[in-house]
Amino acid sequence: MKNEERLQTQVVEYLKYALPKDSFFHHSPNEGRRHVNFMVKLKKMGFKAGFPDIVIWVKGKPTLFIELKVGKNKLTQNQIDVRDTLLSLGHKYCVAYNLIDVDNFLKKELTT
Repeated sequence: MKNEERLQTQVVEYLKYALPKDSFFHHSPNEGRRHVNFMVKLKKMGFKAGFPDIVIWVKGKPTLFIELKVGKNKLTQNQIDVRDTLLSLGHKYCVAYNLIDVDNFLKKELTT
């Protein structure tokens, strides 16, 4: 299992217990290489390169987006563009390198 995949799995398990009952989360599988014809099809269907790994909806709160990174990985330009768009729309965004980053983000955003 790759490091980012391991972190993704840990975060999902954490979210199952950490989020309030009136919430919902989703992972958009947008990583990995795909055949060019399949990518064309995905784009026609609304695929956006750089979309965050996890989206969280909590009743009465702005939508939360989490991009997971491991090691020295940084946001790509597509991820920066998507982040900036989401923030400009009033949503909350976090780049998380570990569970502590996710926990801190959720505590901050869910208690305000």
